[in-house]
Amino acid sequence: MRSDEVYNVFLRRNQPLLRCAVRVDYPIPVFIRAQTWEFAQTVRVDAVPADFAPRAARQGSQMLGYYLFHALQG
Repeated sequence: MRSDEVYNVFLRRNQPLLRCAVRVDYPIPVFIRAQTWEFAQTVRVDAVPADFAPRAARQGSQMLGYYLFHALQG
């Protein structure tokens, strides 16, 4: 896992435990809109929260351009 991977994490306004991580060097997916999502934090893979899976984030990003996950707490 590359330690320089950085993700912007967005949370769904009506389901705040639903998160979408997007690499900072990738475009924001079209479904991320200000009405339904808000920026939560920036995450580096060398210092991730417990609910963030770096390997899954990398695979999701490569396949879809983003990584959806469910946070353990708000």
